[in-house]
Amino acid sequence: MRALITGAGGQLATYLVEALAGNDLLVLSRRELDITESDQIRDALERARPDVVINTAAFHNLPQCERDVRTSFEVNARAPFLLAKACRDLGAKFVHVSTDYVFGNVVEPRPLTEDDLPAPLSVYAASKLAGEHLVRQATDSHLLIRTCGLYGARGSSGKKGNFVLTMLRLARERGEVRVVNDQRCTPTYAKYPAMAIAALVHADCNGTFHAVSAGDCTWYEFAVQILRLAGVSAKAFPVTSEEFFDGVRRPPYSALDCSKFERATGERLPSWKDGLRDYLTEIGERRQD
Repeated sequence: MRALITGAGGQLATYLVEALAGNDLLVLSRRELDITESDQIRDALERARPDVVINTAAFHNLPQCERDVRTSFEVNARAPFLLAKACRDLGAKFVHVSTDYVFGNVVEPRPLTEDDLPAPLSVYAASKLAGEHLVRQATDSHLLIRTCGLYGARGSSGKKGNFVLTMLRLARERGEVRVVNDQRCTPTYAKYPAMAIAALVHADCNGTFHAVSAGDCTWYEFAVQILRLAGVSAKAFPVTSEEFFDGVRRPPYSALDCSKFERATGERLPSWKDGLRDYLTEIGERRQD
């Protein structure tokens, strides 16, 4: 299989290279392929002739998305549409990564399925949902992968790290961390969605799938587990979203149900606690039990 992956150097793209090892891979950075330019997309795909294109690129700095609505929709909605159309015309499958943020105020907190009604609360979330709709319109041969709270590799360049690295740094610098305790989701080691994407592609699946770790927690509960597993003695204090409000509304509940993925592939992604252990081991921060 020949695959073209956008977002070279990002957390998810890094693990996709591992998950798809043994295949013919072309991994392109923003400098090598501007996904907002249709001519560049067409040229890149005609040269590579991939069987599948996996788009991991996104504009995901949430406060910046609120300030720059045009760029948010250009990168998160129009660009996936252009990629999907080019894939349709050249006979390639298109895989696009979306987010749990497409869901907003959930009336009944329970793991959300692919059939639950989205209700985006922010510009970022609305742009990602628009991207989903446009991909579905452009091609039937597609996978839309919703995931949540990704961390891994060297961290996200757009966010200057990731939540785990930030908690470890702040805990060591300040001796304590204050963390939101009223947003429940599933922080996910980026290696796991990469494995899920590989499994779905190899199974020749189409449609929308959730791919996150099993279980759920608040960001405060996640931080407590980070410090415990890393052996950092700093104290974690729970706070409300209002204390750290940055102008972006985030879902109070966005845990995702991955049963559809499990039925399609026969696989189950590990729990968020197992993912955290694996990541801390990868970066040399796991305390020896």
